[in-house]
Amino acid sequence: MTEIATHPSGPGGRTLRVSLHHAAHGRTGDKGNCSNISVIAWHADLWPLLVEQVTEAAVARQFAARRPQQVRRYLLPRLHAMNFVIEGALDGG
Repeated sequence: MTEIATHPSGPGGRTLRVSLHHAAHGRTGDKGNCSNISVIAWHADLWPLLVEQVTEAAVARQFAARRPQQVRRYLLPRLHAMNFVIEGALDGG
């Protein structure tokens, strides 16, 4: 999930892969044994790609070594942002 793929622009178009940090910025925090990660699109046009590709499953894969109990995603479409709550990822807090 360190990259996202843009959709081909039309027939004969090609897929372009870009680093996630070129498409969005983030904020993080924690409370007890939960980590919060916000992902905010740099531009509104990138929002649909982020929603499609930065999923609960994708985040869970990135944190698999931490063995999270649950990953929940909350979409904030008017802000072109999403927030992830990752439970059980901080070794007890």
